[in-house]
This record gives sequence, structure tokens and C-alpha cells, in this order.
Amino acid sequence: MHAETRMRPRPRPLLGTVAVVVILSVIIAAGAAVAFGTLR
Repeated sequence: MHAETRMRPRPRPLLGTVAVVVILSVIIAAGAAVAFGTLR
């Protein structure tokens, strides 16, 4: 019980939002590259 609270005192939403933004940007970049390649 106490071990879990000591290991994770509070979740970090900031890191989660940063990870989501990075993943979305990567997906959008990949989709744009594929679309650009197919349009050409």
C-alpha cells in the first residue's frame, strides 16, 4: 500500500500531454509526407 504511494505520489499530466502532442505531430508529419508523395 505505502510502497505504491511512495513510488507514484502523483501522476504527471504534463508529460502525458507532451507525449500526445509529439505522437500526433509525428503522425501528421508522416501522413503529410505520404500524401505529398502520392500527389506527386
